[in-house]
Amino acid sequence: MDFGALDRFTLSFDSQPEPPRCPHCSKSDQLVSLGAIYKQRSSHEREAVGKRVLCNRYQHSGCGQTFPLYVASVLPRRRYSAAHLFAFLSALLLGMAVESAYWRATGQNDARHGWRCLHRLEHKLIDFRQQGGFSVIVGEPGVGNSVLREYIEQLGQERDITVASCSRTLNTYLAILKQLAESFKIEAPAKDLEKALIGRAFGLIRERNTLYILIDEAHLLDMTALRKLRLLFEQFPKQHNLILFGQRDLLHYLALIVNRDIKSRITYSATIKPLNDEDMERYIVRELETARMGLNSFNEAAIELIIRSAQGNLRLCPNLCYGSLIEAAREIRKIVAIADVNSVLIQPHWRSHDELIKQQAA
Repeated sequence: MDFGALDRFTLSFDSQPEPPRCPHCSKSDQLVSLGAIYKQRSSHEREAVGKRVLCNRYQHSGCGQTFPLYVASVLPRRRYSAAHLFAFLSALLLGMAVESAYWRATGQNDARHGWRCLHRLEHKLIDFRQQGGFSVIVGEPGVGNSVLREYIEQLGQERDITVASCSRTLNTYLAILKQLAESFKIEAPAKDLEKALIGRAFGLIRERNTLYILIDEAHLLDMTALRKLRLLFEQFPKQHNLILFGQRDLLHYLALIVNRDIKSRITYSATIKPLNDEDMERYIVRELETARMGLNSFNEAAIELIIRSAQGNLRLCPNLCYGSLIEAAREIRKIVAIADVNSVLIQPHWRSHDELIKQQAA
């Protein structure tokens, strides 16, 4: 959602089927749009990045407080966008130094700001851990869930940080316990796994270790297994946080009345949004620079079609770029044109279900 769409949304709260709720009083029927929120890009330029909303208390039952709504590509109280954060984390996962990763993500050659950005990320993770309960991170496939999970897993190589990760979630409760025991480096018989995990967690906290427990693809978890995990982590020390990564279906499952005992323990949740067109174009340019390819490897029409087809998805975008480069190489061309991109898009997995049905009918 760009600023124009956000502005129209805030000016039509009464006609919205699901307007946002006030974070202070949880009401949604008396919201009033106020002014724009700006981010200073330079000494002479500022950009509208959000709107401030009032929970009106005059002639209504609102609390009278305000709260902000930001466009999808903006990280509140941060200088750079979600695309910069993704590029920074990706570079760190590739083994680049903090200074080099910061330069690749932002174009700024300043080691001090690179370390400051990394420390802010680590402090944010510590805040989540100290809250206890569940943290839920959801997003469509390919928008960056795995990148964030892999970054947290890399923290486990540091001295005072322990990360336990489980990614094979389409499994039984006992199999998940064995994965966690393997992450904690525990060897115990199946009947003693729960007791061993609890003891190991308390031991790490006594050693002043930071404990992260990650469960990827949590939307595939059987709710019975998740409920057993909830009962298990109730016995863990409070200085930890279980982070669930999954798709949007996870929140729908947790919203059911039968699962409200789990939902009530969520202390933090966030949605990873797809990138906007400008950030997606910058991502393509950075990848070309990393591969030491010319910026004219794709012509303007091809770039526009790739961005429109990828729809902000960081997994679909490189797949489409690679396929287009292969098609151009087959035609012995140095520059990818729109015809090469279309040669990839006509493949069945890039076409919608309706188009495939029409093709079969014809």
